Amino acid sequence: MGFFDSAQDLLNRGMAATERGTRTLSLKTQLGDANKQRDRALAALGESLYNATKDNAEMRAGREELYRAVADADARREDIERQIAEVEEQSAAARVAATGARPCPRCGATVAAEHKFCAACGAEVPPIVAPAEPVATDATADPAAEAVKATPVEPAAATGAAATTDGTTTADVK
Repeated sequence: MGFFDSAQDLLNRGMAATERGTRTLSLKTQLGDANKQRDRALAALGESLYNATKDNAEMRAGREELYRAVADADARREDIERQIAEVEEQSAAARVAATGARPCPRCGATVAAEHKFCAACGAEVPPIVAPAEPVATDATADPAAEAVKATPVEPAAATGAAATTDGTTTADVK
């Protein structure tokens, strides 16, 4: 009977240790959640205080580096948002070029080339207008090509005949 008592005691201690481990893990998870909730609340508080005090020189005193860091982060965010908008515009243009599909001006849903109205919101979608062919201007013209056009052509050179010393051409000699 001593063997079974020892085994039972060992099993009871193991279960108690497992329960403590499970309880500790559960409490640590709760602590992590509470810390996240606190961080979110502090971030909201900090943002509201920043917005309320950013134009107040007295409140900024001694915290200039923090305010500058927030302003730098805001500028970086705006730049990244601008880049995202550019890439999305390029993607939309490529999609239109490839398939004729285009975004709805009201809701942004994709509208097929043959449709005049958005299936998602019912808005009228303007037709796709092909871009005009670029016209060469003086600034965009090829200077080498312009020089060739402006060079006068001798009649003998135009026929492929060579000029001789007496003013005739090899075409005349034949």
